[in-house]
Amino acid sequence: MAIGQTNVSMDDILYEKDGNPSKTPPLLNRKNISLYGLSVDGVADYQDATTSAGVDINGSPNQTAPYGMGEFRGWESTSFDGWPLGSGLTTVPDNQWGQAAHNDPNTVQVGCNYGQFHDTNNDRIRHRWTTFTSAAASVFSYADQDYIGLDSAQFQAKADYNTTASAGGSSASFQNPASFSPASGTWTNTSTSGYSPTWQWIITINSGNANTARITSLFGDVKFYNRATLNSVTYPSTSDGYNGNQYYRSNGFTISLSAARSQFAQPIGP
Repeated sequence: MAIGQTNVSMDDILYEKDGNPSKTPPLLNRKNISLYGLSVDGVADYQDATTSAGVDINGSPNQTAPYGMGEFRGWESTSFDGWPLGSGLTTVPDNQWGQAAHNDPNTVQVGCNYGQFHDTNNDRIRHRWTTFTSAAASVFSYADQDYIGLDSAQFQAKADYNTTASAGGSSASFQNPASFSPASGTWTNTSTSGYSPTWQWIITINSGNANTARITSLFGDVKFYNRATLNSVTYPSTSDGYNGNQYYRSNGFTISLSAARSQFAQPIGP
């Protein structure tokens, strides 16, 4: 929520910088708020009332004189949360993403899918993923990465991957990955109307013998990323990003998909 155009106070500025524009709960345990500190990164915005330690919160309309309160009229702070953790999960996507096997006497299909969506209505990047077989309908999982003040930013995502498809003597067809999936290492603008970019790998066997088709990657070789740019400023900063870079990154994942079509279907391993 942007600061108002009139009657701007240092409390208003500090609430906004602190990501609490609704002013709930109230400012506590703070003293000696500095307008110069509020205006310039690297200078304390205020002192902790208990320890007197200086506390600096990055962000301001500009970093130059005259450092007046009027410069904050209509200003909105910006932030971009780190790579998300889904409910009860330690990674996004989850650890078993990209690993599935299925054997069926009829048409058999195995695949995985991951995408990102810039949800401006809820101030977040929404992550969606699934791993599936033709034995059951796909079920998507979701996780959110919140932001403040970045509705107008250009978000981007990319994936690093190197996957190999092997028909194994079967008549399989492959999406390795799908034609709509961006190439490995390519930053792609994130859509505000749906899950794009999306990366998808699928094996389909409609006929033929019982040999096993596979899509595989090296261990931990598949990684997903994102970042945002607003007014020539990239988020996250190097202090917040993955290993000092101006992007967030997932853990590394291993794709191991196996499919076989057989009159005498037996379980197969990935």
